[in-house]
Amino acid sequence: MKTWFVGLLVVVGLASVSLDTQAEVVGSFSLSPGWLLLNLSDLSNSLEQHSYPELSDSLFTLGIDLSFGFSEFMRLGLAGYVSQGLPLNHERQSREIDFTFLYGGLFAEFTLALPIKISVGSVFGAGGAILTLSQNNSESLSLPDSFDDALSGKLSPVESTFDITRSYWVARPNLTLALPISISPESETKIAIGMSFSYLYAFPMGNWAVGDSKQNKNWPGPLDHLNGLAVTIAFNINGVIPAYPALSFKFIRYRGEDEVVSIGNDGRKEVNLSGWQLISSAGASGKIAEVFVFPQGCLLPAGGEVRIHSGPAVAGKSNTPCSQAEIDLYGRYAGTDSDTAEVWNDQADMAQLQNARGYLIARCSYDEKSSELGATECRD
Repeated sequence: MKTWFVGLLVVVGLASVSLDTQAEVVGSFSLSPGWLLLNLSDLSNSLEQHSYPELSDSLFTLGIDLSFGFSEFMRLGLAGYVSQGLPLNHERQSREIDFTFLYGGLFAEFTLALPIKISVGSVFGAGGAILTLSQNNSESLSLPDSFDDALSGKLSPVESTFDITRSYWVARPNLTLALPISISPESETKIAIGMSFSYLYAFPMGNWAVGDSKQNKNWPGPLDHLNGLAVTIAFNINGVIPAYPALSFKFIRYRGEDEVVSIGNDGRKEVNLSGWQLISSAGASGKIAEVFVFPQGCLLPAGGEVRIHSGPAVAGKSNTPCSQAEIDLYGRYAGTDSDTAEVWNDQADMAQLQNARGYLIARCSYDEKSSELGATECRD
């Protein structure tokens, strides 16, 4: 089974778990400049024998990754890196070289949230080495027959540039130490900067080949063992993507001395309603009229129902304990002049349910055409 297909199954599976558990998703973007240390001595020796500049074992590298997680503890995503080789000496007579190593794939990372964040993870994917040669040639051949002939410059009698490439399977475990940077206590966007230490393992898929050529696919050559240490500075931005609980309005009984708003938990997970708000927006104007704030520690079980009462009939009534399958709450709405005041307009009104962060979870509206019995099935 192909690697990309396995990765797709993993992503879909974890996304399904996220939806099923109604967890909040943490989206993340990271930018990581730094250095990759590889042993390029074999390649440098081959280049030097053919009057090309040698290469430094230290490559400038830049990485970008995009990911998501169910919390700040675990992330899954895609990562890509480019590492650029640096010539050790000036261009030799009419010969230039450019060495680039590209790689990327799926990555998983686990984080321990201390004052300094400690993350352990790995990238699994594929990559490729690209050796670009520029030269002025005195002899003419169609295409080189070997890696050695390619370096000899026997390609054409004029200035030419061509690529020799090699592909690799790649694994890159890493350890990152990051210090969070505070924006504001209320902000859901988190920034961190740190150091990342990783080790690259690259295993060749095949031999060297000239780019855009259907021939010469089987040249043996250097870089059979392309492994090395990478040290980068990691700039990370995390943003919370909320996954809303499956709460919905069941009905509103808006006439009579006992007004009732019924809200049900249709999900598979208990929901903490602490600090949530039930808002009455009078009519089509949408102007907030009254607000009911759910008490701290009020948990609504999966499949449970909470009923919020208002009007004269609530006098002397007490809340039933939360965490039950059926909960009745009788607290006062902010914006009313008494505990027993009527809240819901008999002609038209809109109910909105917001979580503690102010996100709209559900809404229900009715007008004069609604049920004559004073109760309506809710609609968005």
